[in-house]
Amino acid sequence: MFFTRRNAPWQDAVEKLKPFGIEVVVVSTWDPKVLRAQLPNIGKIFGAEKGAADLAQLYDDIDKVLTEHLKGVERKKVYFENNADFVTSLPGSGWHDTIVLGGGKNIFGDITIANTGSASVHTYTVDPVEIINRNPDVIIHNGIDGHAAGYAPWDQELLAGQAERIVNRPGWNAIQAVQNKNVFVFSNFFFSALGKQIGALAVAKWLYPDRLADVDVDTYFARWLTVQGIEPRPVADYAYKLGA
Repeated sequence: MFFTRRNAPWQDAVEKLKPFGIEVVVVSTWDPKVLRAQLPNIGKIFGAEKGAADLAQLYDDIDKVLTEHLKGVERKKVYFENNADFVTSLPGSGWHDTIVLGGGKNIFGDITIANTGSASVHTYTVDPVEIINRNPDVIIHNGIDGHAAGYAPWDQELLAGQAERIVNRPGWNAIQAVQNKNVFVFSNFFFSALGKQIGALAVAKWLYPDRLADVDVDTYFARWLTVQGIEPRPVADYAYKLGA
């Protein structure tokens, strides 16, 4: 059995491996739109139906929270930056979907690329002046140069340093997100958990703290870790808000 992602050339894998009797399984654990439907099959393949069911329930619980708390929300504009200066994500990327699921509006959501399997939808370079012109309410940045995302917590000084580098870019003091200190830096380890469903919940909490005042993201993140037999850690180990 061969596992691959939907944004990989899985059709080629099917053609080449079929003569050898090797079955190809397409699993996109980064993709919030399809992971939920894949969980039962993943559980069957690995003989872990109980764990898959627990994760499916967690996914559904978060979906319910998002639906209930974001009903009728006036979407805030979000600039998402993907692990490099002035690199964003477009429709067709799980990053974009996470912003939308979290109640935000991707300021570059109007840019479409015909081949959604292209890496360009995940890492699309934009003009920094255009970011200023589109004036996001919130800036969300994935990653810190040279630091791999894993279970180990990230140093808050490193996270803070990345946030400061963002707000000190020339001309960025004109952006609403910078003026209001709505700038977030995070480690992908927590954000992409459960097909980025944990990330969507974090986005909602960051964008609308009053609406989600009774929602503790740590609780849901801990459930995700516990299913895997890992000691829970707080989201604060992997994320930082400017001025917090």
